[in-house]
Amino acid sequence: MSDSQKSQYRNADGGQSETAAFNLWRHGQQSSAIGHFNLTHSSNDEFCILMAHFALLANDSDSAASWLMRFSNEARRRVFWLIKSNCTNGIQFPKYPDAIAQAQFGCRIWEASTKQLYNILSTVRNRASAKRKQNKNNQMELGL
Repeated sequence: MSDSQKSQYRNADGGQSETAAFNLWRHGQQSSAIGHFNLTHSSNDEFCILMAHFALLANDSDSAASWLMRFSNEARRRVFWLIKSNCTNGIQFPKYPDAIAQAQFGCRIWEASTKQLYNILSTVRNRASAKRKQNKNNQMELGL
């Protein structure tokens, strides 16, 4: 949790202890990720989603990717793998595909349907192709 987030939650309810502010923030994040304020009402699959959510908040893309792979079924896992393997040239997985899911479908990447994941894959492939072309043009201008 960043310092600005801590102060925001401390001051939101007339000033709170750091523990109370953290618990309020954590419950809010749990609710936004899985729809439950309490972990006891969650399934194992929702725990994987929650861990991926917190890993993304901590800028730990590798851990988030690992949790997403553990969550998904075989068809979704295949699409996640395709998306991940196409995230090259500085495209971060799962940060960039998650941003696409939020912008295009109004949901997080783990909430997207298989069809939506294929649309995200197409967008990632197009972005990677554009970056490759840009890098190639830059190298040609430099005479490399």
